Amino acid sequence: MPLIPLDQLNESGKRYNSWKEKPAEESATEYQDETIPDDVPKGKILGTKENQELRKKMIRALDKEPLDFAYDRAIGDNDSVYSNFVELILNAKRKVGRVVIKSGSKIVGYASGFMVSPELLLTNWHVFKSEDAVQQSEIQFFYELDAQGNLGQHYSFRLNSKTFFHSFKDLDYCFIAVEKMDVTGQLSIDDIGYLFLDPGLGKLGDEDKESLNIIHHPDGDYKQLSIRENKFEKILTTTIWYKSDTAPGSSGSPVLNDQFQVVALHHMGVADQNANGDYLDKKGNIIPKEGDQIDAAKLHWIANEGIRISVILEDIHRKFPDNSLINKLSIEPTPDNKAVKTNPISQQPKTEKMETGSNKIDISIPASPFQHIGILSLEFHVDKLSRPLL
Repeated sequence: MPLIPLDQLNESGKRYNSWKEKPAEESATEYQDETIPDDVPKGKILGTKENQELRKKMIRALDKEPLDFAYDRAIGDNDSVYSNFVELILNAKRKVGRVVIKSGSKIVGYASGFMVSPELLLTNWHVFKSEDAVQQSEIQFFYELDAQGNLGQHYSFRLNSKTFFHSFKDLDYCFIAVEKMDVTGQLSIDDIGYLFLDPGLGKLGDEDKESLNIIHHPDGDYKQLSIRENKFEKILTTTIWYKSDTAPGSSGSPVLNDQFQVVALHHMGVADQNANGDYLDKKGNIIPKEGDQIDAAKLHWIANEGIRISVILEDIHRKFPDNSLINKLSIEPTPDNKAVKTNPISQQPKTEKMETGSNKIDISIPASPFQHIGILSLEFHVDKLSRPLL
């Protein structure tokens, strides 16, 4: 696993303790974070009434479910979702991949990442701190179990830091370009799609009310979903806090609301410490430091922190105002490229029975509602036809 700088871990702990110790009646707009440098963008924190109005407008504009139903879930205790929630998961999860961190040909760790434009992947600074750290690293899509519990076919794409790379410590984000085709030359990155990063406010409801969703590869494992058990706890000027089941390898995953808008980039959280400030593992043992860093795989997380997407967008657009790849972050996918595309390489090879004159009819329809990639084939065998097929 990548080593986490102790100063970054300590800063997360300070932010967490700062707002936890505040009186409940104190306004969030009064929050000041001394660990944030002056040149880092600060996101706006709204009052409860203004935020609820924007939340309602956002839900109405998305039009994925009845407004009152979704709004009640955002600010209340309604745990139900409509069945199209499953389709939203299917559409979102294909854009999240397992980052395989390599030094030359050797695998040295794993993280998560997700496509945010036709060319760019978003993950953390502590995953790739510099362009030299990328080397032969890859992003793997569909590294997940199928309905039978087997690993399905997955596809690896090289990361192309020469085309674009920018990593920023203070907000712990990294944008990096992805090669157009997978390493076998069979699948285009266009067939993966991307999650749109909406800069607008109103993506979150009330603190301690709205639930969040995380799609990730904890410990480099098969893709996992932390669904609706991730309670949104607090919003600060650059971060949000939430309770969730994450682990090393979850770094770089999207934090999503129930409409599957990205609200934050998951990066780390608060690790358990003893009274002396030593970091502890799950058994309460002290984790030895490695210089000014510590092994993320051994930490016991007690809270989670994500970087606000609106703040990341403001920072990257400010730094690259005329970059064509960064400008594409502002382009929302059309319905066509939001849809799950058929994987061209999964089509069955032509056989003799499929030649002209055969009495076998093959009909293929997109199988996106049923599996992560490929097509569903229905076969009709006809011995005799009493009338033409219409």
